[in-house]
Parts: sequence; C-alpha cells; structure tokens
Amino acid sequence: MASKPATEPAKMAVPGSVLLVIHDFIARSPDELTLRKGDRIELIEKDDDFGDGWVSWEASGQRADWALP
Repeated sequence: MASKPATEPAKMAVPGSVLLVIHDFIARSPDELTLRKGDRIELIEKDDDFGDGWVSWEASGQRADWALP
C-alpha cells in the first residue's frame, strides 16, 4: 500500500492545530514568513468554501496566508 504525501495531515488539520515544519522555507516577499525545519506553526483559519487550499498561519507572532501544496 502506498503512503500518503506528507501534506495530507496539514490538509486535514483544523484551526488551532499546531504543526511541525519539515522543510526550510525562505520568504520571497514581505507577505511570506521564513520558516525553518523544526519550527511550529499554528493553523488560524482555513478557507474551505473555495477548496483552493488557502490557509492562515501564525508562527513566532507573525501571521501569513498561503496555499498548501
């Protein structure tokens, strides 16, 4: 049986969930957050109405919106 992609738990998370960052991400614009492997981020809001994967996260007191892959 094939295993599920690593993004599946994040897609199933509910607001208030705290997730562990598994890869470094360097912000490329002012509205993005730089994240390091091992950081913890809190899911603030999911936009399930459109089904496009957009979520709001908070990490170290900073908030950002982006789509899950």
